[in-house]
Amino acid sequence: SLKPGFFTLTVPTGGGKTLSSLLFALRHAAHHGQKRVIYVVPFTSIIEQNADVFRKIFDVLATTEFTPLIEHHSSLAPEKESTRSRLAAENWDAPLILTTAVQFYESLFASKTSVARKLHHIANSVVVLDEAQALPVNLLSPCLRALEELTEGFNTTVVLCTATQPAIQFQPEDFPIGLKETREIITEPRELFDGLKRVAVVQRGKLSDADLVNELRSQPQAL
Repeated sequence: SLKPGFFTLTVPTGGGKTLSSLLFALRHAAHHGQKRVIYVVPFTSIIEQNADVFRKIFDVLATTEFTPLIEHHSSLAPEKESTRSRLAAENWDAPLILTTAVQFYESLFASKTSVARKLHHIANSVVVLDEAQALPVNLLSPCLRALEELTEGFNTTVVLCTATQPAIQFQPEDFPIGLKETREIITEPRELFDGLKRVAVVQRGKLSDADLVNELRSQPQAL
């Protein structure tokens, strides 16, 4: 229910951040009258996995005239697309968009009409930046300024969603281009990390090959 702006969702790997961030985005959008959720991932290698999760939830709403989920990325197979789905992807005319960081930022900065056609649909939405630590460092300043403009002038909410939050908070001397205000969705991220801890790192010092082999063989699974 907090006002639109910047949020962080800091969840360890395997902690369910995909569905948690989606649930937050849906509730937040409904509360503030925002029109769509745009889920942005940095790598095409994980986009299809997220798409499968979203389809299991939203395909029940699909009809011949209504598409609840649109994917827009370079891994789409053209032979599986219809004219209608291609047009919808160009315009991002759906309540849930799943896209890549490249498509998202090109929509904000490109000067081509075909790319900018979806620009107005980014306004008044909730943008979830999955794996937010993958923000391009060499383009960090314009990317952050564009995100700030969306939150300040266009009723858009941005969620930085990751297990390893990037250090992009505003610091007058050390990092003046940083974000001035972000709000963590989870009240105690540290407790969640402790509860989901699966690995303990121990410095064993020097081991002979034989001792190392014996230690590995004593475990049901080892690396």
